[in-house]
Amino acid sequence: MHAASLGSVGLCIGLWIRAKTVDQDERGNAERRALFVGLWPPTFWLIGDSLKDYE
Repeated sequence: MHAASLGSVGLCIGLWIRAKTVDQDERGNAERRALFVGLWPPTFWLIGDSLKDYE
């Protein structure tokens, strides 16, 4: 899960960079998608910590 957390950080950065390349009409939606994915890393990290404590 920790790897998924780090991977989602990379995905968020990739989506954010891609949002800068789309036209103005689609940019808002692309930025919201990047921000939504940006909310995943803390969740995945905490799930990984919980699983580590459970084991």
